[in-house]
Amino acid sequence: MNITLNNSYNKKNRVLNFFFRDVYDGRFLATLRIGTGLILLSQFIQLLPDVQALMGENGMVRPDLQAVDVPAYILSLPRLATYANAYMHIRYESVIYLLGIVYAIVIVLLTFGLLTRINACLAWLLHLSFIYSAHLFTYGVDYFLTALLFYNVVFPVGRVYSIDKLLFKYKASNYTPYIRLLQIHICLVYFISGLAKAVGTNWWNGMSIWKAINRPSVTSYNIHFLSSFEDIYVVAGIATIIVELFYCFFIWNKHTRILWLTLTCLMHLTIAFVLQLPYFAAVMILFNIVTFSYKPKEQNNKNTSYEEQGLLNNI
Repeated sequence: MNITLNNSYNKKNRVLNFFFRDVYDGRFLATLRIGTGLILLSQFIQLLPDVQALMGENGMVRPDLQAVDVPAYILSLPRLATYANAYMHIRYESVIYLLGIVYAIVIVLLTFGLLTRINACLAWLLHLSFIYSAHLFTYGVDYFLTALLFYNVVFPVGRVYSIDKLLFKYKASNYTPYIRLLQIHICLVYFISGLAKAVGTNWWNGMSIWKAINRPSVTSYNIHFLSSFEDIYVVAGIATIIVELFYCFFIWNKHTRILWLTLTCLMHLTIAFVLQLPYFAAVMILFNIVTFSYKPKEQNNKNTSYEEQGLLNNI
């Protein structure tokens, strides 16, 4: 009985140590907030000329067709436009422009950290509305940005390097539980992605790499000369599997962390250059920098209780 209780106590202690023992300051939260805001703002500016083509009433795909698969609890643009037209007599195109203006404003306010949680929530809801209103044209980056915005909503990202910090005089605290959740998330992302690639054959024989870089609609550079070097595709495919599948093992080791962080960022930079997916690369590099580039602060006494460190009082 005592052995069982001791084992339970040790497991609980290990979990608490993992989430609370190291002390991180809030720099990673500021990087998360500012990085997410800058990427969203850049993406918004780039897409602005094509908004009507993607989401407009006379766009490439009719709004009512795009709304077929949208869950009922999501306020997509067609639904918002229907309500706006019925109660305020506002035209569909005007609704898009008005929401676009609000979206840009809340992103800017989020980036500077003014009324951070409110603006993060508004940005998250509007982002969901936009991507579900043009979900036939979305891809992975839009869903990763949704996740990062959600973290901006629930994490205290406005407590550090923000206007809110100047206005409300937040006290310094330990934000370790938040970075631990981010670290677990990104490890799961890479492990599942690597495992999905590893169970098939196309990544081992280089076929997936070949298909990706030989699509004219995706690749902007003439790199067809690489077809003479078949082994490059095989090596690139296997390297991608290794980097992703073993990310969660090597990134936690302090001796291999910098190496794996560098390899992962280089992989995403290659994707940005070859496949012309700069926003996807930017989001993933930001995710990596936020989670594993910051070190915990040195502590004089690591035996200090969690309550004395103030770790349980900062949510």
